[in-house]
Amino acid sequence: MTYDHRLVQTATLGSRRSYDPVFLPMERHLALEFKDHNPEATFWCGELLGGCGGQLGVKIYQEKVAHFAHHSSTNQCTRKFGGIDSADHLFAGKHVNRWLSANGLPQREARFEGDFDTGGTCHRLTLPATGEDPTIFFEFTKRLGPDVQRLLTQGLDRPQAWFVQNNSELVQRLTRTDGHALRFRMRTEGFERRLDVGTTSPDGQTWWRPIEECSLEMEHRSSPPPMALPKPVVAPTPVPDSRARGRSREPGQILPHPRIERLRTALKQGDWKEARQSGDRLQWFLKGAKDIGITHYRREAEELLEISRKALRHLMPKATLVAHSQERVAAPSTTPVPAPRQSQPTPKTAGIPAQPRRSKNKKQNRRKGPTSAVPAQRSELATKVDENALLKLQERFNSQRQ
Repeated sequence: MTYDHRLVQTATLGSRRSYDPVFLPMERHLALEFKDHNPEATFWCGELLGGCGGQLGVKIYQEKVAHFAHHSSTNQCTRKFGGIDSADHLFAGKHVNRWLSANGLPQREARFEGDFDTGGTCHRLTLPATGEDPTIFFEFTKRLGPDVQRLLTQGLDRPQAWFVQNNSELVQRLTRTDGHALRFRMRTEGFERRLDVGTTSPDGQTWWRPIEECSLEMEHRSSPPPMALPKPVVAPTPVPDSRARGRSREPGQILPHPRIERLRTALKQGDWKEARQSGDRLQWFLKGAKDIGITHYRREAEELLEISRKALRHLMPKATLVAHSQERVAAPSTTPVPAPRQSQPTPKTAGIPAQPRRSKNKKQNRRKGPTSAVPAQRSELATKVDENALLKLQERFNSQRQ
């Protein structure tokens, strides 16, 4: 059987459309260990890696680096990226769903956007929102393109959590609007790529932790300022007409659509959940429906929708990372340990460790007492002895005075 000896480190397990990624270490001993861990597995040039979907074999050499190789020499694979980071989007989706489950949240179907058909790699990993939880984005691009700007604009009234890898423009925009930016990076551990997440402050400092040690929280903002709602449109009362019996309502009797009234009531009462739902339905009616209760009161509906958008935008929570407590994660202690003091070498013995000097006069050393900068702690027994001695001296002094 012939092989296409292209240096490919990543593959998918089980099938060409698999979401389960693996990577093959290049070192011979690690590659042999990898093969022992997966004796019955099949490896594929996965479609979500920008591959051709063909089956791969494991090639391990004595002097050359180990790698995956296509089974056929006539393979026409156009895959452009085969390095260890070419499957990071699949590893990230796998670890994020595991992280959601550990925090008691439902898993989400990962969506991958990229140039897979032309052999490219992933641009964005999206985990759609569930209920009140935000949509989670993992951004792999390196510039603030039109797709990112469109998603940011669409999410002005929806909670979003953006995790950015190496996109400085997007990091600057998020720190400007939210006060911080969420980041992610991948690292190799064993036969897996692990996910670290972090928070970048406006000064550029990033605080990193493994994703297992963090939870995603939504930081809610204060209530919006008072809003002036538009006055409801009052239709004139028509003059009764005997010929109108059996007919539908006259134009003056047209009532506003119930969604308009529900949105107005929600805004008055500060019921933002109802305002969001009524606004969504009203927006849908304005686009496609021909209900006369909508078309006749279109201007009022659009004004209410704009007020609702501004209020919800002000209330939009921002995603932030919170470290788990010590009870949940046994994190290593970060208390700094002071280094031992070292004596400065004299010019004559520079670079040679100084030997401790021995004093010939032991009595003089006793008088000087301890030379340590930290005072010696007195024991409880010594304290009691000193108190008894003072009492005896006080009694002797009193007896001499008498």
